[in-house]
Amino acid sequence: MPAAVLLSAVLGVGALRADQGSPAPAQGVPRLVSSVEAAAHAERFAELLALVEGPNSPQARRTGARELFRLNHPDTQARVAALLGAPNQKPAKLALLGALADLPDAFAAPYIEPVAGLLAESDSELREAAISALAGCRAVEVVSHLSTIAGDTQRPEPMRLAAIETLGRMTHYDAVVALGRLLESDEPTIAKAATIAFEQFTAAEFQQDVVAARNWWAENRDVPRDAWQRLQIDRLAYQNRQKAQRFSELEQRLTSVLRDQYFRAPEPERNALLLAYLADPLAVVRLVGLDIVRALLGDGRSPTPEVVGRVRDMLAANEPAVRVSAIRTIVAVKDPADADRLHQLLLTERNREARQWIINGLGFLGSAEVARDLLALAADPDAPIATEAVRALGRLAERGQLVDAAERTRVADMLTERFAAIPQADTARREPLLRAMGRMRDQRFAQVFAACLRPPQPSGIREAAAIGLAGLADPNVPAGSQPTTDVSSAWLTATLAPATADESPSVRRAAVGAVSRLATSDEDLEVLCARLSARAEPDDAIRQEAWNGVLRVLRGRPVQDIERWLGVLPPDALSTGNLAAAVELHRVLVSGLEGQPGALLRLAKARLRLADLFVRTGVVADARASFVRVLEELADVEDPEAVRIALAAFATALEHGLYDRAFAERLSALGISPAELWAVARDQSTALLDASNGERAAQALECLSAWPPSRAFNTYEPELDTLLHRARQMRDRGRIRSAIIALRARPDDAAAAQRLVGHGVAAARPLADVLREIVSAETPDAAAERAVCEVLQAIVPEWQGLGGSKTRPEKIKALDDLQGHLLSDGKNAP
Repeated sequence: MPAAVLLSAVLGVGALRADQGSPAPAQGVPRLVSSVEAAAHAERFAELLALVEGPNSPQARRTGARELFRLNHPDTQARVAALLGAPNQKPAKLALLGALADLPDAFAAPYIEPVAGLLAESDSELREAAISALAGCRAVEVVSHLSTIAGDTQRPEPMRLAAIETLGRMTHYDAVVALGRLLESDEPTIAKAATIAFEQFTAAEFQQDVVAARNWWAENRDVPRDAWQRLQIDRLAYQNRQKAQRFSELEQRLTSVLRDQYFRAPEPERNALLLAYLADPLAVVRLVGLDIVRALLGDGRSPTPEVVGRVRDMLAANEPAVRVSAIRTIVAVKDPADADRLHQLLLTERNREARQWIINGLGFLGSAEVARDLLALAADPDAPIATEAVRALGRLAERGQLVDAAERTRVADMLTERFAAIPQADTARREPLLRAMGRMRDQRFAQVFAACLRPPQPSGIREAAAIGLAGLADPNVPAGSQPTTDVSSAWLTATLAPATADESPSVRRAAVGAVSRLATSDEDLEVLCARLSARAEPDDAIRQEAWNGVLRVLRGRPVQDIERWLGVLPPDALSTGNLAAAVELHRVLVSGLEGQPGALLRLAKARLRLADLFVRTGVVADARASFVRVLEELADVEDPEAVRIALAAFATALEHGLYDRAFAERLSALGISPAELWAVARDQSTALLDASNGERAAQALECLSAWPPSRAFNTYEPELDTLLHRARQMRDRGRIRSAIIALRARPDDAAAAQRLVGHGVAAARPLADVLREIVSAETPDAAAERAVCEVLQAIVPEWQGLGGSKTRPEKIKALDDLQGHLLSDGKNAP
């Protein structure tokens, strides 16, 4: 059909329907009020018939068929019935059957016979279309007609089965009665088909068991019609829920498969695959594509312009879920050019969720031009819309878009008035308003924040208030605010001080952060120092923030102040706080004390603490140099406390392996009694041995033996040698154990094998024990057995080894012989 004729047919029908202004009356009732209208009616009827019968697309034919039934021409029934009964004409029949399925009220009695005749068609597409059309037919005759076909043994069996299937899809009560009769059929095929259709009609589960279906029908056939309808509605609702659940599960599986397909595809192919997803006719596939775009954006990867363009096209999608997802994606793209697009979309979009996301996007992307519309939406009776508009206004202000003083005042007044009008118990509505105030960083809200900062306000309100006050500490707070009180730094820190000990970590974090930035006074330092202890503040980030504030304030104070505050820190402040800040603070103190007359003892104390911090932070070279400097500074101090400081440095250096020749020389120059020095060395070495740290104990004792801390230290050599022997034994056992573990893990580890051979006979018994364990295992590790055996033979050459052909008992016997040999020769491991 020419395009002009097709267009004329569709426009003509549309015009007629617009003129009528009401549903078409029943077919066969004339409504021709003039010869002109009758002629136009006839012409449109002919055009629509031509559209149905002509070489057009299936969708165009089906549209024409629907309009044909709506046209209500007197000849419609005859012509349609003739077409349905004519040979061939499959495209036209499919269009008419599809339209009848779409418009059940148009299915008139004259169509029943020809449509039912199509149940005998061998063409499955035609047969399925006929079943769908008949299932929706509301004519009373259709059930009896189908029942007759199903029970007629002279009819083709496929036609009878199609009739039974049609009855199962219907909603007439008479249809279930007919199926009930068919359940009693002596023909197994018919009875089974009736059972399947019966299951579909009743939404019951019979597992295709004919007897179960008969029994069920016997129990329910006499149920009153109204009770039957309620029962049927309940069953259908349940069945619908089940199908919806299965459909949801299938969608989830499809989503997972599509995502996997994308992320497993080679990188060069991904963009084309993503574009295909975004262009797919199925909404679920397009949603997957949009999710992938957001995932890419979340990973910091920019989608191609083609992908972004396709996402923008979906802002006009028919499906609300797709529009919502497209809006979310456009917001995530963060292109300011989309602000106008979203602003225009807000005027036409009616879906609530979509409107919320548009408003959300305007907060992130919009300019001052959208403030007036957002202000109006903040008064919307729809609470979620109003709340989102409030959030968006806050974000506009945060982004510096509320530059006009009058506009800013209107927003501030709106937030204040709405907040005051909402009951205190309504946290869900108050919190977004308070957070929007915080984003504005306007000093007019200072008293509102202060009032909301303390219990019994909920934690979310307290957090928003703390963040709001912290925002006022920003030196770039916009001008034009008119606070009702003097919002000075001192007022802010005093107001926030109680919140630094709030039970909510988020409240403490905001409060400590602000006090840390603003602190100047001793009162502020007390507040911050109270957060340095892990017992008082379990959150490491908050402790670090407090340390930063303490460091900032004390860096500008005299050294006497720094010493005083370091003296009152919580006991665990230096071990659980921000060690980097503590190091920096001690550097400042040491720098301030250097060169001060009479300050050598104080300087040594400060440097010793600094050395200890260097040890904790792993800066070994600085720690060693600081210890030596401590001893050098103490050489010029005549004070009993100097000895205690030197001995403390001595203990720490031994503990951490920092004792060396330079340290020994400076320590010896101090003239400390050998007895005091040995007491420290003995106690520290014993503590290391008790902690099974043979490696560090042996190192310390070997250094003491090589570089005594006093010329008279040789008095204690016997005791030192005893401790050193014990430490070396412990160290060697540890080294042997480590080497054996390495060799078992990697039998080809030549370095581990060499280390074991280097330990000599001391490693023999541990190796023999491990070899016995390997041999006794349910599945011996042949490679590990061979490697350990070779090392043992290198240590004890006279041992013959296990041999490749020996049985397990023979190998055990060989190991017993080795143990006896080691014991008889006194070759025991330490």
